[in-house]
Amino acid sequence: MTMGHAEGLAMSYHDDIRRDLNAAVVAGYDKLRAQSDYGMLEAQIAKADIMSVAFTSFVFKSDKLATAETPALSRIADQLAGKLTYLLEPLRVVEVDGQAGAVQMRSHPPYQREQEKRYYEVLVQRGGSISLVRYERQPGEPRAAIAATVTEEVFYRLADDFAAAVS
Repeated sequence: MTMGHAEGLAMSYHDDIRRDLNAAVVAGYDKLRAQSDYGMLEAQIAKADIMSVAFTSFVFKSDKLATAETPALSRIADQLAGKLTYLLEPLRVVEVDGQAGAVQMRSHPPYQREQEKRYYEVLVQRGGSISLVRYERQPGEPRAAIAATVTEEVFYRLADDFAAAVS
């Protein structure tokens, strides 16, 4: 594949994402789906405007992960940890479960204010998905998923990095 061809594919993928983000801004549409050459991005949009995107889930599904073994999942997680340095906190692997076929990463250190903690969690799973969710934990309460707010540019970078991870 030539570099020009790859750029064209990324642009088409970005066009799909941009179209769905525009629909979210205009009509309150809350689900985004965009097909890349390597899989499908599905995101739950909490809010989108001309400056930012807030999402409660960001999942890239790919058949390329359907039968991936644990070492391959670990390589993908390591690659993502090295690329996703533009998020609020750096990520690191916290658990590798060979039986379940999953590698879990979390923000390290998490954002902390007083007793409140917020962190990203990335899960790379055999069966076909990479997911990103932001969580909040209040003292004495179970963790709860919250909206992660990023610029539109960061949203595109996440989409590209997740697709590249399975290519």
